[in-house]
Amino acid sequence: MMFPPSILRVRVLDKDSRVSLWIPLILVWPLVLGLYLLLLPFIVVIAAVTWRNGWGRQILFGGPALFRLYCDLRGLKIDVTEPKESVLIYFK
Repeated sequence: MMFPPSILRVRVLDKDSRVSLWIPLILVWPLVLGLYLLLLPFIVVIAAVTWRNGWGRQILFGGPALFRLYCDLRGLKIDVTEPKESVLIYFK
């Protein structure tokens, strides 16, 4: 079973300053779940209307596909380094 990332680390190094943020993504989940539950009736209606065109299935299963994509971000590390600046984005 894949688990979503729980922490987002953002570090920006400049020649004059250094910023390091640890953002707990677990605090975002209740907001995302509430928004999903609010939009779920609209998603189901739109999927039912567009089912004959072939778009309904993609709309209906788009949420789980986005969740899988989000879970696959765990372990992603983006490190951009230049002579005077450095940016690190890391999903733990």
